[in-house]
Amino acid sequence: MRVLHLSPEYPPQKVYGLGRFVHDLSRAQALRGDRVTVVTNSLGGEDDGVVRDGVRICRIEYPPPPKPPLTETQVLQFNVSVIARALSATAREGRWDVVNAHDWYLLPAAYLLRKHFDIPLCLTVHDTIVGKSAGELADAQKFIANVEMWGCRTAERVVCCSGFMRDEVLDRYGAAAERVSVIPCGVDERTFESRFAEHLAAFREVIANPDEKIILYVGRLDPEKGVDLLLDAIPSVIRREPRAKFVILGTGRLEEHVRGLARSERTGEHVVYLGYVGRAPLTLLYRCAEIQVVPSTYEPFGIVALEGMLNGLGMVVSDTTGLAEIVEHEVDGLQFTTGSAQHLAEAVLRLLSDRTLLRDLAQAGRGKARDLYSWRRIARLTAGAYREATAVRENPP
Repeated sequence: MRVLHLSPEYPPQKVYGLGRFVHDLSRAQALRGDRVTVVTNSLGGEDDGVVRDGVRICRIEYPPPPKPPLTETQVLQFNVSVIARALSATAREGRWDVVNAHDWYLLPAAYLLRKHFDIPLCLTVHDTIVGKSAGELADAQKFIANVEMWGCRTAERVVCCSGFMRDEVLDRYGAAAERVSVIPCGVDERTFESRFAEHLAAFREVIANPDEKIILYVGRLDPEKGVDLLLDAIPSVIRREPRAKFVILGTGRLEEHVRGLARSERTGEHVVYLGYVGRAPLTLLYRCAEIQVVPSTYEPFGIVALEGMLNGLGMVVSDTTGLAEIVEHEVDGLQFTTGSAQHLAEAVLRLLSDRTLLRDLAQAGRGKARDLYSWRRIARLTAGAYREATAVRENPP
């Protein structure tokens, strides 16, 4: 198929879940033989028009997607630039078979391209503003929610990354159940190959003492990610296990709070804050750690949990949202009661004190991530969603 992805972010820009998802899915589609183009923002724009890993990357002149405080004018400018770049790419690539929009930013552009080429629109919902905001919406968030609702009701196919997200778009946005597919995110072992592996021991010495056990947090430092809950749990863990060393990665609204904890006399020597790190050091950190904590209160899926499982870490995750669909309690990880710092601390301590349990859960998680969440499988499922979207377009109800 000839696939056009519209994405608000894409590597080498600093990306989290969405950008990595589009990058890995598009590469897997190209390996299947699909002809794939991604139109995205200008960050990393030196590769505009270049084919990498079989994917043509087209970048717009207007810079990155609008950030809060958000205006409709910014969104309009961004979408107009994407439409113009997609149309210019058409002269080289030819007509598309499907346009795949990722989240709400580029829905207007996707809708117009859908009408122009008379092709189906597939909307991949990575999260919703209603869920992220816990239902408390200011005017800008209400605007976003309306765009998301329109997209969920208009697209020929809505792809959700989990059953949790499917229920959200059905209940909150009134999407038609027969047009919604659940296709999880994927993970690729090749992503974690490192040319620096021979230096792993030296790298670890910079982070922790030889007898310390590393507990890793990877993600945005925003309230819905539960990092404040982790910070509350840390003192309880280190009181009972003084060899625990927490390594925290990411940036966000709670960054100063994390920095403060890393500097405090009470916990400072047990907390290392590294900010945003690129793929190479992240790969080494996954290999250094024993445990990964994903404490989100709102998590549509949780790619970082998959990454931790693939790298053989003992997983401690919230027992709600999309995470509960990835990690099965006491089978390939431990779940804790969402919002409870005490239960989080107890789960971490349980893995720290029971090496056999840690090993068994980590091995089961690694096998699960490798077998069920390969990008090859995800690309095959996505092709099925595109075919279903095409059938709706050709035979409307």
